[in-house]
Amino acid sequence: MSAIADFDKSINFDSNYAASYINRGVANLDLGNYKDAIVDSEEAIKLNPDLAEAYNNRGSAKAELGDYKSATADYETAIRLNPDLADAYNNRGKIKGVFGQHEAAISDYNQALVLKPDFASPYHNRGLVKSMIGQYESSISDYDMAIHLNPYHIQAFLNRGEARLQLGEYDEAMGDFNEAIRLKSSFPGAYSSRAKAKVMIEQYESAVMDCNTAIQLDPNWFEAYNIRGMAKLRQDQFESAIFDFDKAIQLNPHIAEAYYNRGNAKFVLCGISAANSDYQRALELARSTGNDKLITEIKQFIQRINGYVANK
Repeated sequence: MSAIADFDKSINFDSNYAASYINRGVANLDLGNYKDAIVDSEEAIKLNPDLAEAYNNRGSAKAELGDYKSATADYETAIRLNPDLADAYNNRGKIKGVFGQHEAAISDYNQALVLKPDFASPYHNRGLVKSMIGQYESSISDYDMAIHLNPYHIQAFLNRGEARLQLGEYDEAMGDFNEAIRLKSSFPGAYSSRAKAKVMIEQYESAVMDCNTAIQLDPNWFEAYNIRGMAKLRQDQFESAIFDFDKAIQLNPHIAEAYYNRGNAKFVLCGISAANSDYQRALELARSTGNDKLITEIKQFIQRINGYVANK
């Protein structure tokens, strides 16, 4: 909070200095004070309507609050005012990625890197989009660059590990997750990611322990419930697995994998009629995010089930 206090003093000394509002807005963004960041950005815009950074910062705060349409408009204004502002392209790319506009997102990240080749964030974000469309080898190269530029980029280690899991590189993935835990042992996502790897190599009890740790660190970490449910599902603990999937969905109603997993557990316990609504919801959510891999997996599974039922 000392940085905020310093900027407060600067603004009190000269309330017509736009840069002070910009700087305080950035500090508020870093602290998660998104509404305050918006107020600071708007004060800067009043003082200087051509200040691209103010629109970019306001867009970032709006995006954190889920106002993606207005955030995109701010990023586009920032780019119009300053076509060389790499951060605005990177930020606009993140929103496009959220809505499954993969090629458009990659284009924004490419432009950000043209403008600023040593910018770790667009490499990481581009890698994330490539992973979403199944380009795992290429995504790993992007994560490599992000880590090279920022060796403390925890999300790059985690997402590189996720991509390696998809390629069956389990030892390498485990190494990435362990490194993320070493860098920040209080981060629940590192434990839930490592738990996912353990599920894939059939270390179910150890996976449950990692999920328990993640939940202890953050009881609202929905991914840990979903992955713990997966571990229980593989051990035929169907009712307990459904409890975990229910909790994951309660915390995040937009997680397609949890509906799919819960559907699988319900199918074993009660049959296709009980599972079908979860499968359909999982498909809807996967389509909304452009998760082609999950869409294919769900469709193939449903086809196998329907074939099995028809042949009974």
